[in-house]
Amino acid sequence: MYPALAPKSKHPATPLASAAPMRELRGHRSPPSSAKSERSVGPRAARLGYNVLNQQEAKGDAGGSTQRLHLPEKANLATRLTLQETGRVLSLVNGILPADEESSPSISERLRFIPYVIIPWVLLYAVTAKLASHGISFGMPFEDHLPILYWTAPIYQSIYVVIALAPWWVRTRRDLRRLMISSWLSMAVVFPFYWLLPSSAPRRALSGHGWITLALGAERAAFPPIAALPSFHVLWAIFLGRAFRPRWIGWTYAAMIAVVCITTGQHYIADVVCSAMIAPAFLEPQRAWKLRSRWFEPFAKLWRL
Repeated sequence: MYPALAPKSKHPATPLASAAPMRELRGHRSPPSSAKSERSVGPRAARLGYNVLNQQEAKGDAGGSTQRLHLPEKANLATRLTLQETGRVLSLVNGILPADEESSPSISERLRFIPYVIIPWVLLYAVTAKLASHGISFGMPFEDHLPILYWTAPIYQSIYVVIALAPWWVRTRRDLRRLMISSWLSMAVVFPFYWLLPSSAPRRALSGHGWITLALGAERAAFPPIAALPSFHVLWAIFLGRAFRPRWIGWTYAAMIAVVCITTGQHYIADVVCSAMIAPAFLEPQRAWKLRSRWFEPFAKLWRL
């Protein structure tokens, strides 16, 4: 009446999977946690953490250790390493920059402008002067025949004094912070452009023996005409113009610098126009990045097709 029971085997049944493979299977069945970790810090940042982990595992294999992390554990640890590295870099930069607030800068914050902005600019310009002896002229034919208005030279050369004193007349930490960020971004972009595409400045003949003529001659001897487009004179004037209070004084000064760059024969019109066109990207880099993404997004979609 009852079905015969199967005889018991002398050997116990072998489990389908041991504990270790099961853990590995469970690890590989849970990619959402990995994806979530990558989304929290961004794909590029997550790759930084993964690179660190892969290097550590390679060292462990070379040393005879075979312990490796499962995918979720690796993602979580990579996220922690990435956040630590990102925080370290940001803390280093924030330690140099003043706080983004309306209070008055401290003396140490004002002094940092010299070693972190002025000296790097001078060194980069010195390197640029050694790289090329001539460049491309972006001037129009009639510009080489324009007269030099010598009385405008002091306005042109006043930019050096205004830059040197900038950390002392800037009123707020926010203004000083913006000035430093704009300066760094412009140096990071403009100097490599000078190296890849040297540009020559006009060199109209100087006449007379007055002190203004001597000053212009000394500046021409100190600054070779191979870094003209864009004009850093105009870029500096625009960066400083935003920090002036009241603001209209700063923009008036920036406009005067743009004009005297031409009347002193130190720059072509194209040099000045180019500086005015790219300056907003250095003044508001976040807004410029959003506009770039908006403009190039249709082309990126067409490329995917």
